[in-house]
This record gives sequence, structure tokens and C-alpha cells, in this order.
Amino acid sequence: MSADWMVAPRTVQQEVADAKVAALAEICERRAYHHWTVDEDRPVAKLDGWDNERRGDLAQQFVPAGIEQDGLRQPVQQACDKALRPARAGPLPHLAMDSRERQTGAERC
Repeated sequence: MSADWMVAPRTVQQEVADAKVAALAEICERRAYHHWTVDEDRPVAKLDGWDNERRGDLAQQFVPAGIEQDGLRQPVQQACDKALRPARAGPLPHLAMDSRERQTGAERC
């Protein structure tokens, strides 16, 4: 490689695995947050706390299917649980959709 840089294959593989975990955990978080706040009409503050069993159950329930063979289920579940941890009064900023996105999503169903 140029500039005398060395790239270890393990590093690249770990970066790919970390990116997969982050993407899948965000999907889990979005689904769990929607279920909790919209479908169940519960305040997000009820998910706060370091050892919240309900939050852990939500994370477990909404981990995307089909990732067991890659060994990603546990890291995704832990990342999802951690992402759901902070209590907020309103929707999570990165989960908010504008009206055009909501309409498009409703039309798909």
C-alpha cells in the first residue's frame, strides 16, 4: 500500500462487523421505539434506567431476524438496549420522520 500503511485483515473484518451491528441495532431501536411509544402508547421515560427489564425485552423482541448465523444477535441486542436507554420527553431526533416520509410509509402498507 502507498505511504507505508499496513492494513490488517482482522481490522477490516471488525470494522465491517461493527458497521453491521450499528445498522441492525438502529433498525431494532426504531421498531422498538415505535412499538413502545405508538403501538403501546407508553412514555419513553419508562425505558430509562441501567437495569430495565422491559427495555431489554423490547431489544430482544425487535432484533432483526436471520442474524443468528453471523453471531450478531447478542451484540445487536446489546446495542439496541443501550440506544433505548436514555429517557427523552419527545421522539428520538434520528427517529423523527417528516410528514412526507410518514405519508410514503403509510402508502406502502
